[in-house]
Amino acid sequence: MSFIYPLPTTGSISWSDFLLDEDNLYLSEISEATAQRGRVREVLKEAKRTEGPKDYTKIINTIGDYLPYLFGIIDCLEGGQLKLKKEIETSWRCTLSDTVLKKKSRVLCKGIYYELIFILLTYGYACSDWATGIIERQLQNDEIDLRLRQAADLLRKAGGIFAYIGEQICPKWNNDSISKPVDVLMEIPTSISKIALADSTSIAIRKALMQQTTSSLLAKLAFGVSGHYEMANGLIKSLKDPSKVCGDFRKYVSYGALFHQVCFPFFLWKV
Repeated sequence: MSFIYPLPTTGSISWSDFLLDEDNLYLSEISEATAQRGRVREVLKEAKRTEGPKDYTKIINTIGDYLPYLFGIIDCLEGGQLKLKKEIETSWRCTLSDTVLKKKSRVLCKGIYYELIFILLTYGYACSDWATGIIERQLQNDEIDLRLRQAADLLRKAGGIFAYIGEQICPKWNNDSISKPVDVLMEIPTSISKIALADSTSIAIRKALMQQTTSSLLAKLAFGVSGHYEMANGLIKSLKDPSKVCGDFRKYVSYGALFHQVCFPFFLWKV
């Protein structure tokens, strides 16, 4: 169905090492933020060790529990309620950086937005992978419609998260002096958002086929899916060095654009 994104993993940190609370107003919140992040780290490590289907509900809920604390830290830093003892550094094992995948090492970067981008990316990856797992499962006739709707909803949610990262978060982390993995460059989450929306539309096409909708309409939808893939492909190619993006992912996007532009519409016209 969709590309299977290997979920990132991260190193451990203590927020109290970085944050200065001069008035001691947020000590418990800082401690809980560290604890919540530790839970995210453990659930991702558990997913990495798990063969077969992951517990995506647990992953998504754990990230959801941590996000309010992370956004709270950002708000307090921007509002001056908290200050930095030293520059924030976090490390993440990347998903779509080809050179990193070969080394299988975590990438250390400075800045609170590096942490936020990767947390949100992981949230979106989990939603997308969960949707793919639903589609690939052998479904009974009485549950197909419900499961397809669930998968489409997850992909639309993932698409919204990825678009938010590319449009709202990446521009805030505008320190060009930092060497950044391609995963966190604006073009990558934006391209992934196009793919998620395309795959969600593909599910709509599948549902329409089941209901014997006219093939001419479905062909138009398929061309729309192809357009999303073409935009995703163009964003990847616009990078200074596209070869730094995982080769399997680049092939998936390129083949997806071709399939929905040529093969899929031809098949639909024959239905």
